[in-house]
Amino acid sequence: NLGPLLQREGMSGPEAHRFVEAFSQEFSPRRLRAGQTFNLHVENGVVSDVTFRPSAEKTIFLSRKGDDWAVRGVDAEFRYETLAVRATIENSLYVDATRLGAPDKVVAQFANIYEYSVDFQRDIQPGDAFELFFEVARDHNGDIVKAGDLLFTSFSPRGKTMDYWLFEDSDGQENFYDAEGKTAKRKLRATPINGARLSSSYGSRRHPILGYRKMHSGVDFAAPRGTPILAAGSGVIERANRYGSFGNYVRIRHSDGYQTAYAHMKGFARGIRAGSRVSQDQVIGYVGTTGRSTGPHLHYEVIHNGKKINSRRLSQLSGKPLSSSQMAEFKSRRADIETLRNNSTVVEPQQPVAVLSASAPIE
Repeated sequence: NLGPLLQREGMSGPEAHRFVEAFSQEFSPRRLRAGQTFNLHVENGVVSDVTFRPSAEKTIFLSRKGDDWAVRGVDAEFRYETLAVRATIENSLYVDATRLGAPDKVVAQFANIYEYSVDFQRDIQPGDAFELFFEVARDHNGDIVKAGDLLFTSFSPRGKTMDYWLFEDSDGQENFYDAEGKTAKRKLRATPINGARLSSSYGSRRHPILGYRKMHSGVDFAAPRGTPILAAGSGVIERANRYGSFGNYVRIRHSDGYQTAYAHMKGFARGIRAGSRVSQDQVIGYVGTTGRSTGPHLHYEVIHNGKKINSRRLSQLSGKPLSSSQMAEFKSRRADIETLRNNSTVVEPQQPVAVLSASAPIE
C-alpha cells in the first residue's frame, strides 16, 4: 500500500502518514491497485512533489509545505466528438472494426447489442456490413483518451439490416431500440454462453456415445469446464437437479409457453433451485461433463408449448416495445442522433486511420 511505498523512497513513518492523510482528501488509498504509478520529484534527496493520475480524467498533485502536504486535483479538459466507423466484414468483426480505430469497449458493446439475435459463429460471413457510431474524447494532442457509449449501430448479417439507437426510457434505463421502438434485447437468447464453440447443431445426427443416428433436440456448445452459463431469459426454475443422461440439469419456464433447458453442468450457481426466479443473463451454473457426455460442453434446448425447437428460431422473436407515450420522445432522440451522424467524421476502409484525429468537436 501507499505508506510502505513512500517509506521505501526515504520518508519517515510520520511523514508518510501525513502524506496519506493529504492524499485522502482527493482519492481514497483503498482504491489504489497494484500497477498504478506515482511520479516523485526529489530535491537534495527529499521528495518535494508527487503526481498521481488515477484516470484519464483526473490528475492529483501533492507539494511539500514544511512538515505538511498541499494537495489539489485537476480535471482534464477534453474535446468531445462523434465518429462513425463503417465497413464490411473481411476477417472478423473485431479485427475489421479495431483496424479502423474503434476501441475495444465499443466493439464489445456492439457484440452485446446483437448477441440476442445473432449467432456470431454461424450467422456472420464476409461482406456483412456494419456501422458503429460513438462519442470519443481527445486530449490536447488530439489523441483519443476514452470512448463513450455507442449512440447508433447497424449490422447486416446475411443481408438482413438491423439498426438500433440508444435511448433512455421513462424509468431511467438506457437501451437500444429499432425504428419501431422495439428493444434489441430479445425475450430469449439464442446463445446462453459467451466465448463457446458450437460443437453440435440441432437435428438428426450420429450419437457420439450410442453410435446410431438419433434426433439431437438441442445445440451443444463446447467450452472449458467452469465457464459460466447464463439464463436465456427471465423466468422461474422448474427443476435444478441430477436428471438421467443429462447430468446436472436446469429447466426454466418463461412466458408465452417457452422453456429453456441446460444439461451436463458441472454445478449450479448459488440460489439456483426449483421455484426460484431468475433474470435474463443471470449465471445459473457452469459448464461440465456430467451425465452422458464425451467432454465439457453445454447442451441447450428450447421448448415451445411442449415441443423442442431449434434455438436459431429465437432470433425471430421481437424485443419489448416502448410504450406509445414514450415513442414521441424516442423519435426526437433518434432525430438528434441522425443529425449527429450526418455531421460526423465517417471512417471507412479506403480512408487512412489517421482521419480519426481530424474532426470538429461537438458544441
